[in-house]
Amino acid sequence: MFKTTTITGAILALAATTAVAQEVQDTQKLERIEVTGSSIKRIAGEAALPVQTISSAEIAKSGVTSVTDLIQNLPAMQGFTTSSMSVNGGGAGATTASLHDVGASYTLVLLNGRRLAPLNTGSTVNLNAIPLSAIERVEVLTDGASALYGSDAIAGVVNFITKKDSTNGEFNVSAYKPQHPGGGSSTMSISKGFGDLEKDKFNILFAAGFDNQQALFASQRDFSKTGNLTFMDQGQLQNIPLLSSNSVPANVSNVLLSDGSQYKKKFNPHLLASGSCPADQVKSGNYCKYDYSATVEDLPASTRASLFTSGRLVVSDKVSLFTELALSNFQNRPVYAAPAQQNYLIPASLLAADINPYLAQLGHPGVTAVAGNSTLMNMRLFDAGGRTDVYTTNTLHFVAGVDATLGNWDTTATYTHSVNKFSDKADGGYVDKIGFDQLVSSGAWDPLMSVKGAGVNSLRPLVLHQVIDQSESSIDVVSVRGSTSLGKLPGGDIGLGIGADYTLQKYKDNPSAILQGQNALQPNYADAIVGGGGGALPFDSSRNAFGLFTELVLPVTKSLEFTGSARYDSYTAIKNNDNFDTNGNPVAAATQGKTNSSATYKLSLRFQPTKDLLFRASVGTGFKAPSMANVTSPLQSGGVTGMHACPTNLPAAVEAYCQGTMEYNILAGGNPQTGAAALKPEKSQQATLGFRFEPTDSISVGADFWLVRLKDQINTVTDNTAFPANGITAYPQLFTVAPDPVSHAPVLNFLSLPINTGKANYQGIDFDATGRMNTPVGRLTTHFAGTYMLKADYQSPGVPGYQTSMSQVGPDGQVTFRYQLRLSATLDTGAFSNTATLNFKPGYMDDTTDYCRADPADPTGNTCLMTADGKYQIGRHVGSYMLVDWQTKYALNKSVSITGGIKNLFDRKPPFSVVDQLNAGNARGFDGRYTDPIGRQFYLGANVKF
Repeated sequence: MFKTTTITGAILALAATTAVAQEVQDTQKLERIEVTGSSIKRIAGEAALPVQTISSAEIAKSGVTSVTDLIQNLPAMQGFTTSSMSVNGGGAGATTASLHDVGASYTLVLLNGRRLAPLNTGSTVNLNAIPLSAIERVEVLTDGASALYGSDAIAGVVNFITKKDSTNGEFNVSAYKPQHPGGGSSTMSISKGFGDLEKDKFNILFAAGFDNQQALFASQRDFSKTGNLTFMDQGQLQNIPLLSSNSVPANVSNVLLSDGSQYKKKFNPHLLASGSCPADQVKSGNYCKYDYSATVEDLPASTRASLFTSGRLVVSDKVSLFTELALSNFQNRPVYAAPAQQNYLIPASLLAADINPYLAQLGHPGVTAVAGNSTLMNMRLFDAGGRTDVYTTNTLHFVAGVDATLGNWDTTATYTHSVNKFSDKADGGYVDKIGFDQLVSSGAWDPLMSVKGAGVNSLRPLVLHQVIDQSESSIDVVSVRGSTSLGKLPGGDIGLGIGADYTLQKYKDNPSAILQGQNALQPNYADAIVGGGGGALPFDSSRNAFGLFTELVLPVTKSLEFTGSARYDSYTAIKNNDNFDTNGNPVAAATQGKTNSSATYKLSLRFQPTKDLLFRASVGTGFKAPSMANVTSPLQSGGVTGMHACPTNLPAAVEAYCQGTMEYNILAGGNPQTGAAALKPEKSQQATLGFRFEPTDSISVGADFWLVRLKDQINTVTDNTAFPANGITAYPQLFTVAPDPVSHAPVLNFLSLPINTGKANYQGIDFDATGRMNTPVGRLTTHFAGTYMLKADYQSPGVPGYQTSMSQVGPDGQVTFRYQLRLSATLDTGAFSNTATLNFKPGYMDDTTDYCRADPADPTGNTCLMTADGKYQIGRHVGSYMLVDWQTKYALNKSVSITGGIKNLFDRKPPFSVVDQLNAGNARGFDGRYTDPIGRQFYLGANVKF
């Protein structure tokens, strides 16, 4: 295997050799357009800010099937949400963009320069809502806090620009077939424009698309078919059983005994009766562990249908009207492991038959179990089938506006109405609690003794098929802006831009009665979902935001230009219409949090001493208000933690509910405090310094140093921090006792609440080289791009100093890759165009916490030695990851072309990883956040222009 330095050197050498040999290309006429990051229409080549552009031709050569794949392949993108990570980590199928690993919530995603409805209560946009079939190009501003779009664009801006003002027609169809089973996909799109603006004074464009992605199950790939991981590390055979104590038959814990004591250790009655666990499970002391990750998906099945239409009417030579309408329906159908339910209260009817006969084996002869609100089971309802959700996202994005020339001013006024509707339908596996309790109490089925297959007929009638949650996120934006020339300087026109915008943001969540379960709204409601969430509460909040901005361009000389921009944003406190106290009791609607306002600025410089060389620099500030959920989200069930041993220094009344090493319930909510106790807004500083060198029209080389500094970041104490390896937590106040949302038994809960956690510092360099050359067989075009990270440091609550995820799985569970590289080469030879693309990620240190968090009493687990400064001695390295794609395009004529290709040409498997972070998903053996589990796949497509 090549070393990383060897691969990197080869890439650089190829890019440099190609650049030196390039010849002059035809220059193209430049026209004045609005460049992402500026409110003033200018020639694109004059841009003083680092903007990366992905053209329609580059989109076609990439072979991607979605906006998500297109954006997440960029070297500057890190820290985003992938499809696999989303469905397995609670993201309900949403995918995101994140520049430079700063985070998705700091990366502003736009459609034609306008905001879209977020997927939740902040500003993060679901990329699955954007139709690739309508996209003409993508502009990525890698410098943050644009005055034009909003000061919350701290990491940068991703602006999707659609086709418009065209009369062309185009039809595309493609199919992708993996070499290995599972994961196939197909796409189809059509677009057509009508009306010539010059002749007909109008133009209407329609674009529609449909995509289909088949599921890929973990069992279909060797690297993900089990969570019982055995591997060599540092010359020793290691075993990490990333398994679940929710087993089939069920495990038991917290048995209340007749002598007044309590037996807290887990045990499995079926194991004690038979002497062994079922063949597909692992014995761990006196209980069994279930290999749930062998039954999940690496990728879920999904479909996407989209329609985009735009229109423009020229009223006069100074006035034109325009409108846009984007509709999309995205549906994915993830299948999870069979229903798991911990902390389920065992009916009294099972104590005599399934508990008492085995207490003597556990060291309690002559003692019996006592009925009460104590004895619990951790079960796996395998015979109900895999848990299946149908996540549906419907989006509507409507824009109406007018462009007008008023005197010397170019003005634009727009109204935007954007809505993101989401629903979750339980469609398999999940079981009705009332029916389940009746089934077990009647003796018709025994979860403590019945093996797989014995309960299929009993459980089938109890499986739920109903919508359990619906939410709606919307924004309404009125925007007015204009630009003009104030005069001339030696370098050209003095440009002035001004504008204002008003935004109304709303978010509603309406969980069904069964998802709410028994709470203060439904105190006598007995039903709940077995194997799923519970304890949900409604959410209904809104707020207003107002912004003013101005921008001034000063071309001092032909070579030197200064640009200054300023913005003032004000976010009102949040109106909470569904308000609850800490016990979940409804109270009167209230205004919570506080008004947050701030002025921000950006100063940039562009210096071009010769026509071949350009220098640019910028400095600015940013501002981001707390999201509505940060403030008004009610305290409710937030899922479960990772596998942890209970801290030893909790208050006695709380520690009494510890159950050893297991997943503990999470209670999550917002911080509704007002005044000085309210959450503070996050603030930032950004800066860039770069150059571009173009010695000929065929060679272009550039690099930009950038930095982002954040303070008062809003975050939560992670469960890995609150459950430390040494067992002594610094946050005993974050542990409480509350009823389990399904069993209603009192259990230990971990509180996840937003706080201002501290500072973060990100720095890096974006670089690229592009060139063209004529060869004896055709014209060769190469493009090399990369991002090298210098810093990715952040403060975590309870941990002194700065933490980092650079080249390792950090305390936040994420990896910041030291660098990412992308190289493409296209050879055009007459009717043929051949493109090879290479994407490279270096290796990193794996998640060592799994070695050290295993239960010492568990013979299948591992212990871990620690150094005097508390660092782990054992660790392993995840290998580098390189994918090579190939595409050949053949033009039959000017109207028809055929494209064939191979993605992952060398069938590279994801490198092995032991990562066990909640947000990494349920699949084990690889990290689906950073790698593609499909493997080699072949594709064939056709393009018809008309």
